[in-house]
Amino acid sequence: IRLQALPEILQRYGEVHFYRSEKIDGSSVTYYYKDDQFGVCSRNFELVESADNTLWKMARDLEIPAKLLRTRRHLAIQGELFGAGIQGNPLKCSDQRLAVFNIFDIDKHQHLPFAELIDLCRTLDLPTVPILETQFKLKPTVDEMVGLATAKSQLNPAEWAEGFVFRPLTEMRDRDVGRLSFKVINPEFLLKFGG
Repeated sequence: IRLQALPEILQRYGEVHFYRSEKIDGSSVTYYYKDDQFGVCSRNFELVESADNTLWKMARDLEIPAKLLRTRRHLAIQGELFGAGIQGNPLKCSDQRLAVFNIFDIDKHQHLPFAELIDLCRTLDLPTVPILETQFKLKPTVDEMVGLATAKSQLNPAEWAEGFVFRPLTEMRDRDVGRLSFKVINPEFLLKFGG
């Protein structure tokens, strides 16, 4: 959810520590392993394996099936595939890359807390989205939060970041949004790319 759609979050969670990550404009992907099956999903569909599918190619390039198997856990890795040939490539990357932003424990039916997410990505040698702060307290106004989001990308400082995503360090539920997680989009990015 965009913060502007629910600004009361700022007051409701003003004392909670969040981590702040860069939001990346690309193609959403989920890689999962459950019951001896590995699968790849786009935002809305499970994809049949093929040699030329970009999401499957990234899975093979990063050896994600073998890495998930070694964990001996039923997990779903959620990330953004971005770069050359994807969504107009706003970060002007010469290659294609993956940035993980969530890992979901299928058996426990919950997202990993921040520290475990980072540790597991290190263990699996998978890149995460850029993490900018890990003890962030929300600013009191939407304007201040939007001002913070008006920033260049950590991945290519010559280009505007799409914005930021804010999540508490451990999973929390909110009566209006479910899992507490929200984004603030960079107005400069919107002016350049629309959205």
